[in-house]
Amino acid sequence: MAKKGVVTLTKSNKKTTSTQKVNSTKQTSKIAKASSDKADIEKTKDAKKANATDSKANKKRVENTSSVSNSIKKKDVKNIPTVNKKESIKKSKSSKIAKKTNKNKKGFNFFHIFALIIFSGILGGSYILYNNVLRPQYTIQFVDAEGIEYGDYPSITVKSGDSFTFTVTVNEGLSYYPQFNGITANGKKLEKIDDIYKVKVFSNLAIVANGWGTAGLIFDETNLVTGINASKVVIPYGVTNVNPGAFNSFNSIVEVTIPSSVSELGNLAFENCANLSKVNISNNTMVNMECFSGTAWLNSQPNGVVYIGSCAYTYKGTMSNGTIIEIAPGTKYISPKAFERKSAIVGVTLPNSIEKLATCLFINAVI
Repeated sequence: MAKKGVVTLTKSNKKTTSTQKVNSTKQTSKIAKASSDKADIEKTKDAKKANATDSKANKKRVENTSSVSNSIKKKDVKNIPTVNKKESIKKSKSSKIAKKTNKNKKGFNFFHIFALIIFSGILGGSYILYNNVLRPQYTIQFVDAEGIEYGDYPSITVKSGDSFTFTVTVNEGLSYYPQFNGITANGKKLEKIDDIYKVKVFSNLAIVANGWGTAGLIFDETNLVTGINASKVVIPYGVTNVNPGAFNSFNSIVEVTIPSSVSELGNLAFENCANLSKVNISNNTMVNMECFSGTAWLNSQPNGVVYIGSCAYTYKGTMSNGTIIEIAPGTKYISPKAFERKSAIVGVTLPNSIEKLATCLFINAVI
């Protein structure tokens, strides 16, 4: 019986021992697991610390890199020439303008096209109306001067604002006197380019060739003081007066041309020029006392009132008693002593065209 109790006790001890072993194993595993978990936690913490350290280092690297790049950029900006800045500004402006233009183009629709067509039509019509109807036209008159040719036309019509050109041909026998300004338009001297004169028109114009005449004439400003004893005498355009007796007794003179610029011939200017038979004179010249007495020209005139230009110069021939002289229409002047010693005159009829009556018209005349 005692043996059986021992055996039984032994078996229970064996079971207890095995149970203790299992429990110790389990505790050991739990401790190992806990220690491994703790190790894992420590590793995680270490990894986080390492990552934080790396991130801080990376941040410092990035900051250093950005600061270096910013400093480089600042240096580069400082080193950029001002011209490049201006060019960049211009480019930016042009790009803005281009953008605006593109926007405008996008907004350009049918209405704008229609309005543009209408505006163009109105503008074109207005120009045509002004150009063909309303724009003034002016006359260009080329004043006659002996030995001068103005291209192929005596006068032309030009619209306001337009230009025209012309040439001047001068007779080889004439000399130029520069004090008379050459070619002028309304008194203003013109300059030629390659022998061509060009004028822009804003008013009526008178084109004149001043200063070409017979060589050897003597002037005091615009007054002809002394003439020349030549067969043909051309007084230059621009002369205003011929002094008294300037050509007196020059028997070689056969023909004389007096331009319209001459307002007055002095007394006895061509007296006793016996061979003077042809006198070319305008209607603007007042002929004074006995300018052409003793000339072939006067001797060739018919009896009655002798006219030269627009001047009643003298009375030639015998006058019957009770004569009433009727001055011709268009006469502007009556020369001094025109009716001297004409005692038969009882009256004179004057036209409305008379501008000047000289003194001493009727010396020793009964009127």
